[in-house]
Amino acid sequence: MSDGDKPASSEKKWDLSNPQTLLAVVGIVVSILGSIFGVALAMPTGQDILCKNFGMSCKHVSMLEAQLNLSVIDFDAWCDNWLKETEANPPPPPGFSGIKSDCALDASEAGPRGFTNQIALTRIEGDQKDESKDGWARKSPGSVLIAHVSIKHTRTRVETPFTIQADCWRHNPDDSAWEHLNGCVLSPATYRPDSYPGSIEESFRKAYEEPETTQQPDGTFAEVMAENEVDFIRRWRLDIEGKTTADLPPGDYRVELSAGAPGEALDPFLLRGWFSVVTEPPPSGPPADTN
Repeated sequence: MSDGDKPASSEKKWDLSNPQTLLAVVGIVVSILGSIFGVALAMPTGQDILCKNFGMSCKHVSMLEAQLNLSVIDFDAWCDNWLKETEANPPPPPGFSGIKSDCALDASEAGPRGFTNQIALTRIEGDQKDESKDGWARKSPGSVLIAHVSIKHTRTRVETPFTIQADCWRHNPDDSAWEHLNGCVLSPATYRPDSYPGSIEESFRKAYEEPETTQQPDGTFAEVMAENEVDFIRRWRLDIEGKTTADLPPGDYRVELSAGAPGEALDPFLLRGWFSVVTEPPPSGPPADTN
């Protein structure tokens, strides 16, 4: 057989400059990947891998039950009590001076017993919604508003980020309309009054500095549901119109928290709570004390 009669080299079969060969190779690769992902999608473990690494096959998280509890903490009364107890049980903390600027409230787990009053409560279970609208808070620079959200949801497969949007409204009795308030911020559930120079050591003051808020440029707040969980619970200090306390104009207020947004894993839902800010307590007396 002459050189001209030799069979073509097998390498020419995979000449990627040939459009038909290139299409064949692409088809083979797509088929292999399709088989791999198809098997992965059919197996829970494979779905977890795809969800964690490729953002694929991540099921939506649905709200089953939700609760919004708005409460007010009498910070002044709690602080006076804390100062008395601290003075009566030495030794005091470093830098303790016995004045109000020493007090640092942390209500991230619960409000102090005996100084926390519920002012609004909303529950959602499936299609059922129960809302309480008769709570009140005294207008005072010595009281702190707290928003407590509890969500029961379908189990998360991975850490699941979502957003919460806070909106506040005040009723205008002149025209019976609700005025939207621009400042409605969910801050860390801590509070301490403005310190006075020399009232407390710098190192002690830094121990109670609040972390930065998680508010996004669009006004939402970023949160994360932990992996393999069915509950989300969070408490915030509710700041309205730049006020970190309940020193607000008297009137009726509405707080709306919308959780989830289009494109997020958590199916969106809305919680509302109503309460009043008053200069004097209603004749019926304060609401029941809660923790």
